[in-house]
Amino acid sequence: MGLQLGHIITLPLPDWGAGLRDRVNLRGVWGALLLGLVSGFVASGCATPALAAILTLVMSQGAIGYGASLLFVYGLGRGVPIVLVGTFTGWLKSIPRWMEVTGLVERLSGALLVVIGMYFLWMA
Repeated sequence: MGLQLGHIITLPLPDWGAGLRDRVNLRGVWGALLLGLVSGFVASGCATPALAAILTLVMSQGAIGYGASLLFVYGLGRGVPIVLVGTFTGWLKSIPRWMEVTGLVERLSGALLVVIGMYFLWMA
């Protein structure tokens, strides 16, 4: 995936749920609820392994308060960036220079992912 982000190779990635959000035509509270459910369904593939690891740790220790605090912090980590990006989207769109930086950020992220993967292979 690091090589994909670095634009070195191109992998055909599946897009099974890519069009689901575009099909939500409802407005208001029910539209927001349906859009949230669809987005949660699409994003659950990324979030489920981390959540399973947290729940496994909590079950092995049996500390309910500790588990609740871990899940709370996990929820903050998932939610706060989304709220911040949603809050400042208008401001970010007004800065055309961000589009120039996007490619560089993708390449740096790909390189970082490759380095971390090599580190994990070295440690294994």
